[in-house]
Amino acid sequence: MAKVKEVKDLKVMVVDDISSFRDIITKILTELGIILIVEASTGLEAWEKIALESKGVEKFDLVISDINMPKMSGMDLLKNIREFNRTAKLPFILVSTESEQHIILQALQLEISDYLLKPYDRELAIKKLKKVLTKIIYA
Repeated sequence: MAKVKEVKDLKVMVVDDISSFRDIITKILTELGIILIVEASTGLEAWEKIALESKGVEKFDLVISDINMPKMSGMDLLKNIREFNRTAKLPFILVSTESEQHIILQALQLEISDYLLKPYDRELAIKKLKKVLTKIIYA
C-alpha cells in the first residue's frame, strides 16, 4: 500500500506575477490545511526555487502557476519541470484566462494535473484542488 502523506506536510509553490491572485490561492490552500506554501512572482523565480529544492531531500509536492508572467511563462516553467529528471512527475496546476484555452490543450500534452480559470470560481477551485491534493496524498 502506498505511503499516505499528511496534507499539512505538503509543500506547494504558488506562482503568479499578480500578488492578489497569489493571495487568493494561498488563502484557499491554507483553508485546505496546507501550511508549507512558497510564492514566486515569475516563472524564472519559481524554477530557480524548484531546481534548488529538488537537489535536496525536501521537494515540492505541487506547483500552481499562472501562464502569463514576465521572465518565464507558466508554460515554459512547466516544460522545464517536465524536462528535468528530478521534477518530471511533479504535479502541476496551470492557471489561465478563458482566452488562453488553446494553451491548456498544449499543457494537457505535458501532463498537467488540472487547470484553474481566472477569475476564480472559488467552489470550483476548491473542488479541483482537493482532487489533485487527494491524488498527491495517496500517491
